[in-house]
Amino acid sequence: GLICLFLIFTSNPFERLLPLVPPEGKDLNPILQDIGMILHPPMLFLGYAGTVLCFAFGLGALIEGKVRLESLRGLTTISVIAWLFLTAGNVLGSWWAYNELGWGGWWFWDPVENSSFVPWLLLTAQLHALVLLRFRAHLTKTVLFFCIVSFAVCLLGTFIVRSGVIQSVHAFASDPNRGTFLLVTSLLMVVPALFLFMVRAPKFESAKQISGIEDISLVLAVLLLAVTAVCVLFGTLYPLVHEALGKGSLSVGAPYFNSIFAPMAILAALMIGSVQMRNSPMWTWAAAFFVSALAAIYFGFFTEAKSSVYTTAGVFSALWIICSFAASLISKKNKNFFALIAHFGIAVSIIGVVGDTQYTQEAVVRMGPGQGRPLGDVIFVYEETRKVDTNSFFADEGKVLVLNKNEAVIDELHPQRQTYKSNGMEMTAAGISHGFFRDFYVSMGNRLSSDEFLVRLSIRPLVSWIWIGGLIMLISAVFSSAWRRRQWSNS
Repeated sequence: GLICLFLIFTSNPFERLLPLVPPEGKDLNPILQDIGMILHPPMLFLGYAGTVLCFAFGLGALIEGKVRLESLRGLTTISVIAWLFLTAGNVLGSWWAYNELGWGGWWFWDPVENSSFVPWLLLTAQLHALVLLRFRAHLTKTVLFFCIVSFAVCLLGTFIVRSGVIQSVHAFASDPNRGTFLLVTSLLMVVPALFLFMVRAPKFESAKQISGIEDISLVLAVLLLAVTAVCVLFGTLYPLVHEALGKGSLSVGAPYFNSIFAPMAILAALMIGSVQMRNSPMWTWAAAFFVSALAAIYFGFFTEAKSSVYTTAGVFSALWIICSFAASLISKKNKNFFALIAHFGIAVSIIGVVGDTQYTQEAVVRMGPGQGRPLGDVIFVYEETRKVDTNSFFADEGKVLVLNKNEAVIDELHPQRQTYKSNGMEMTAAGISHGFFRDFYVSMGNRLSSDEFLVRLSIRPLVSWIWIGGLIMLISAVFSSAWRRRQWSNS
C-alpha cells in the first residue's frame, strides 16, 4: 500500500503526459537500450520482492514466538529464489556495464551497484545460517535478524536509486520529495520490526551449543559475509553522512572497496575449500595444497601480473576451491552437491577477476584509417570509418582489424560513436570480440580531427569467466530449488 502511495503522489507517470500527450517522446535513455539493462532491473526487483517475503516470515515467527517446520521450509525456498534473482541481477548489471558503457570495466563500486550487492551478501549469509537452523537448530535469532535487515537494506537501496542523493550513472531520479517519502516509508516498516525483534528475540534459544568443524565454519562464513556487507555499506553511505554533517563532499572509491573485499573474498575461498575437504584423507589435502601453491607461485612471480600478491592469493584461493570440489566428488561424502556447484562457480569468477584485473593490456591512442598499433601479441589496425544511419541514431563506425604477428587477420571489430536523434546524446558502443580465453575490446572516444578518433584498445584475458561463474551459481540455485521442492513434496 505504501509503495502504491509512493507511485501515486511522487512518481505518477501520467502527471507528465495528461491531458496533453506529445505525439513523439524522447526515447529511453540510450545507455539503457541494451538487453542486459532490460533484464537487470526486473531481476533485482524480484530479488527485492523475495526479501519482503523473508521479512514477513521473520515478523510472523517473532509474533508467534516460534519457528514452525513448514515456515522454515518456505523461508528456505524463498531465500534461495530471492538469492537467485539477486545473483542474476548483479551478473546482468555487470555484463551491461562491460558491454554498454565503453570503458571496459564490469564493476565500479558505484553506490547503486552496492545497493544491490549488499543485499546479495546478506542473503548469502542468511542461506548459510539457514543450513544450521534447519539441521542443527542453531542461529535462529540470526536468521530472523537477517530477514529484517536484508529487507531494510533493499529499501535503502531503493532510496539511493530513486532519491537522487547520490550521483550515479545508474541513478535516474533527482526529485528530493521521492527520497523523503521513501525514507519515511522505510522507517515506518523497519523501526517497528527492529523493536519487535529486540522484545521477542530472547525467547528463541538454540537447541544446543555449536560444536564441530562444519558448524563452526558455517558460523564463521555467516560472520564473514555480514562483516563484508557492513564494510561495503559503510563505504557507500559515508559520503552522505560526511556531507550531512557539513564537512563537505567526498567520494569513497574503488581502492577502499578493493582493499576490504579482496582479502574477505580470499579468506572465504580458503574456508570453502577447507570445509569441502573436511572428510578427505590427508594426501588429498597435500595434493590440493601443492597444486594450488605451485600454480599460484608461477602466475604470481613468473608472469607479467600487475600485483604479485593479489595474483598469488587469487589463483591459490580459486584452485583451492576447485581441488576441494574434485576431492568432494571423488570421496562422495559431501551431501550438498548444489553448494559444491555454487562454490565452483565462485572459483571460476575469481579466476576471471584475476585474469582481467592483473593481465589486461590497454592503450588509449589516436587512430584513423590506415593506422595501426601493436598491443601484446597482436596488432590493431584501424582500416576505415563509415557512416551508419538507423531509426534511432546516426554514427561513425570504425572497422578495426586484429592481426597476429604474421599479420594474418584473426578478428574484426566495429566500434561506434553514436549520436541519438531524439535528444542529441552521444554514446560509445564498444566493438567487442568475446572469447573463452580473452576478449578484444575497442571503443571510440571523441573525434580529434576530420578522420581521427581517440580510441581505447584492450586485451582482456579470461574476463568472460566472471559471468560464466555467475551462470554456474545460477544453475546451482535453480536445480537446488527444484530438488528441494521435490524432496519436501515426497516427505
